[in-house]
Amino acid sequence: MPTASYPPARMSPSSVAADAGALGVPQSLGEAFAVPGAADADLLGDALHGFLAAEAPTLTRGARRDLAEGLLARHGVSGALDPERLLEMSDRLRAWLARVAPGARVLREWPLGSCDDLGTLVAGTADMLVEHNEQVMIIDHKSHRSVDGAKKNVLSLAGQLACYANAIKQLRPDAQISTWVHLPFAGVVVPVSAVGQV
Repeated sequence: MPTASYPPARMSPSSVAADAGALGVPQSLGEAFAVPGAADADLLGDALHGFLAAEAPTLTRGARRDLAEGLLARHGVSGALDPERLLEMSDRLRAWLARVAPGARVLREWPLGSCDDLGTLVAGTADMLVEHNEQVMIIDHKSHRSVDGAKKNVLSLAGQLACYANAIKQLRPDAQISTWVHLPFAGVVVPVSAVGQV
């Protein structure tokens, strides 16, 4: 007797690849940061994500530096990057947002989910949402050292961001949605598009 096949009940956006995707023209935030080749890229990326999620402009510079030092130490990458570089990465992104979306509401680590056509719940957490008038920018932080590194994973990036965009579109049908990847080590933010993205 054949076994019935069903779509999964739940999926993570990071496991969804787009059929096709592309990176747009990078927008410069500043010079790229050099990182020792021996540094563990995943652990360094985790420390970076933690800092961008937890720090806030209301904290003193000393408190932000302490947070950066602590995260680098707990991830075992203290020698790979000066804590001041994490502060600079965040300051650069904040300055860019102030130019392109002045007065915007910025949400960090925001949970999003929606059901696809087969009834599978696609749910995850967006690194950053930026609400500015009728525009919503979805920004994903990645620790690729260059734009070329991001291009190698563009289908994964595009699929993940398209899932978040679809969830936002269900909540705000009239919103103008754009999706971006933030590459702080490369010193750029880059628009990302995917086939089927709203």
